[in-house]
Amino acid sequence: MAEFDSKKALAIDNRNRTMKDCLDRSFEQAKSIDMVVSFLMDSGIKTMREVLDDLKARKVKVRLLTSTYLNITSPTALYRIKKEYDDVFEIQIFNDSSISFHPKAYFFHYEDDDEVYVGSSNFSRSALESGVEWNVRLHRSEDQKAYSIFFEDFEYLWQERSIPLTEKLLKKYANEWKKIVRVGSEEQGETSTAIEPRGVQIEALYELNKTRQEGAKRGLVHAATGIGKTYLAAFDSVPFKKVLFVAHRKEILEQAKQAFENVRHCSTSFFNADEKCVFNLYGDVNQLIYDYKGIEDWEEISFIKSNSVWVLNENYRNTIQITEYCNDEFYSEIIPIGLEGPRIKSCTLTDGIDRLLSELNVEKEKRIAILCHSPQQFTILEKSFKDFNFLSKGKEQTGKIALLTVEQAKGLEFDSVLVYAKEMSENERYIAYTRSLNALQIAN
Repeated sequence: MAEFDSKKALAIDNRNRTMKDCLDRSFEQAKSIDMVVSFLMDSGIKTMREVLDDLKARKVKVRLLTSTYLNITSPTALYRIKKEYDDVFEIQIFNDSSISFHPKAYFFHYEDDDEVYVGSSNFSRSALESGVEWNVRLHRSEDQKAYSIFFEDFEYLWQERSIPLTEKLLKKYANEWKKIVRVGSEEQGETSTAIEPRGVQIEALYELNKTRQEGAKRGLVHAATGIGKTYLAAFDSVPFKKVLFVAHRKEILEQAKQAFENVRHCSTSFFNADEKCVFNLYGDVNQLIYDYKGIEDWEEISFIKSNSVWVLNENYRNTIQITEYCNDEFYSEIIPIGLEGPRIKSCTLTDGIDRLLSELNVEKEKRIAILCHSPQQFTILEKSFKDFNFLSKGKEQTGKIALLTVEQAKGLEFDSVLVYAKEMSENERYIAYTRSLNALQIAN
């Protein structure tokens, strides 16, 4: 890459060479770095993780100036940097909401020279690899006037027009931020099959780690349904050699076993342990059915809180339609982060069951369930079936529709759910509605 080694101006358009390829080499050689980007995205951090890990190992200091302009910068990205790279990154936020903020520049400082990449690329995967972007690299020794203009302006913005990203400021921004899917946005289409923390899980993990560093031995995370509490517990367990996960039902433990093995890449087993261990509690008081099996308010166990409680309100599991329906039904304020799905259907039992049978006929492996208040209602529901061969009472079975009470369905997920809501309490309806990942029908 002879052109790269030259100190002449270098044009980068993500076609002949990508911004990532160029930044990789500059990150690897720099003694210190200054960055200013309008928008910081989590995909950018993941894309540059290898060189960022190298910066951390070499203790290369980075000043990062970004903005909350248009609420596009991802709180997850900010939390990820603070969690994983806080030792080397100093972050400040542009502090004038009355004007737009669109600079993108990457300054690299070497022993004998400096260089800057200036152009259109924010810190996101598409901007660094595949998007239509125009950038140019300039060296101070070759283009001193242009370089000085950019760097002096960066120093002015850093010293006079920005403020440090405090934990208070980050928490306020995270609480006010809502993920907006924009056509043509920098994050559109950026998917990953990697199993890793996302969204408010990053925030919770950061806060848990921080309180442990402050000496806390116990923690409590209050999370709405759909946040991914089991995987959050698995991610949180990674630094520890021995982990005990406790649940009240075997089915939940079996699902948790898969989650912990996916995250920790180790074998697990069901066992009893009498050793002392770090204890974190994850739950949702809105899923209480019977008083003797749980609590109605976290204050009931305030003696174990240790001032380490976090309330998470984003739903990654259910469709946007299901989350918004629950918000309207139960006066909640859960933020939907899921995919679009079919609208919620009110139906008769007969019509609802006919739709489930049609779905099962098309896809035998599909997980489908009918949920009701009590086993006594099974008889009513069975009368709507012409062929009992398609029905499995009290348990899941491949190729059949599971007929379960709400209590039996707690902690489980299904592709399609019909809820027979008669006699259900508000908490039971909340649990039943959120068991569906995609299609939800309600019969009264």
